[in-house]
Amino acid sequence: MNRIALFFLAASALDAFGASADCADRIGVMTHFAHGWALDVLPALAATGTRHVRDEIYWDDLEVEPGRFEFPKKYEAYLSALRERGIRPLVPLTFENRHHDDGLTPYTEAGFAAYARYATEVVRRHGEQLEAVEIWNEYNGGFAKGPATADRAATYAKMLRHAYRAIKRERPGLVVLGASTAGLPLPYLERLADAGAFEHMDAISIHPYRGSLPPETLEPAIRDLQALLARRRPAAPLPIWVTEIGWTARPPGTFAGPEFVDEDTQADYLVRALTLLLSLGVEKVYWYQLREHGVDKGLGLLRAAPGYEPKPAYRAFTTLLARLRGVKTVVRETAPDGVYCLRLDSATDSAVPPARLLWSVTSRALPLPGATRLVRIDGAAEPAPDWIVLTGSPVYIEGLSGPPLIDEHPRPILADSAAGFSLSQGENGWSYGTLALAGGEPAVFTPAVDARVTDWKAEWILPGSPWSISAEEQHPAVVAGLPVAAARRWTSARGGPVRVVARFEAGGQGDGVRVRVLAEGRVRATALIGGPRRPSAELGFDCVLPRGGSLDFAVDPGPAGSPDHDATRVAVSISPASTHE
Repeated sequence: MNRIALFFLAASALDAFGASADCADRIGVMTHFAHGWALDVLPALAATGTRHVRDEIYWDDLEVEPGRFEFPKKYEAYLSALRERGIRPLVPLTFENRHHDDGLTPYTEAGFAAYARYATEVVRRHGEQLEAVEIWNEYNGGFAKGPATADRAATYAKMLRHAYRAIKRERPGLVVLGASTAGLPLPYLERLADAGAFEHMDAISIHPYRGSLPPETLEPAIRDLQALLARRRPAAPLPIWVTEIGWTARPPGTFAGPEFVDEDTQADYLVRALTLLLSLGVEKVYWYQLREHGVDKGLGLLRAAPGYEPKPAYRAFTTLLARLRGVKTVVRETAPDGVYCLRLDSATDSAVPPARLLWSVTSRALPLPGATRLVRIDGAAEPAPDWIVLTGSPVYIEGLSGPPLIDEHPRPILADSAAGFSLSQGENGWSYGTLALAGGEPAVFTPAVDARVTDWKAEWILPGSPWSISAEEQHPAVVAGLPVAAARRWTSARGGPVRVVARFEAGGQGDGVRVRVLAEGRVRATALIGGPRRPSAELGFDCVLPRGGSLDFAVDPGPAGSPDHDATRVAVSISPASTHE
């Protein structure tokens, strides 16, 4: 089958699945029936109203001898149970098989052909029921083994090409997802494009987990991916499927480390993330996961058996799907600084004003002109007040006559550490290097010289050490027994009063890190975070910079002097200190 024919088959497949009946049809949840989950959780699954799950059919379970396939009863049972409830599965086609390529990830032509036969067997037997299939899972992460890892992008592209062509011969209309990345590694995706992988998938699959960072950090990441896809396939940019996203919640009354959020925050983040992704044009989104399972404790909507007790995120997920029934599009509207307003447009023509979903990253009082009803994310409803104090917990508002009022003088952003990151020193006002303090004198900043681009990120490095600075992280080092800070510097081209907000997040292992913010070489704010201490700190202040004045954002090794586990997330925003400049 030639490439043109494959393109039109892919287009027809996306017409079938992309043109969803409503926005609720674009949301699913990860299950693990292939791992042996009992089917008694199905009533709780069906009660959410979801129409889609993601679950596996493992190659090693099916091909019991070379070329001989048997479908175990556990797969037939869960697929039959889903079919009875009108729930369609997305199936990742995973992982290696003991009979091919030494039981490692396929890396030879014979291994690729064997993987393609397995894919064909799955879609031949269950293709009419399937939502889509996904070629492997997190190949760029820990699920590729052996010689395939020597050049992941090129090897994956070969395996993908074999599987895609075989699947399309068997079932031309089935959606085939490619990439299925751990995280959102743009350099790796560029290499996949170079290897021709984008020509052998109908949509691109990603798992853009954010750790404990809020969902709003997904926006620039998704836009960067969309720009990459538009550049690498301008005639027909690939749709984006987020086939895993979630936040890990610690049980009430416990502290389990900085990568965790509390259960109420998990529920808030679920609603914020899923609706933001829909508003950005992401085609499908799957929450990870339905219930607590294995090592992935804290990610579930339900607690583990027995009982499957609902967590706040379960009620938020169920309410969200109910609110999205009959909604054609989710549209981000302009709103005051820090406020998110998503308009839920009905799929039918109606004189009734569309409902809106509102939240704010900082507490904010706003009027609600014309609003009639307020629905909280757990489904509780009440008459809408004239005014509301918005928080990070979203609320659905009905009857609102328009988006919230816009600030008369919105605060522009002068600099953002992630958006302004570059491997060119000084670009966008940012430089990257080491920072030394001595004898009460102003800090001495030394620009880094070496940089590299890996599958995961672009970063400045200090060869022979763990020292690095990327768009979102800084990692200090110890060199010749001396601590070496990782610092990014912003230089003001015009000078004037500025407001600085810097958020730092460190891991729960090791001795933690010291973080500092300096103005004109003098420390203005500092904190110890990570390790046995609090996981994060937000340091902020106003100051006046001269023309060419500088702000430094530094991460040092912790008090014990160890650089281990010192990777620290850094997010900096700089704006004018006055909105009337």
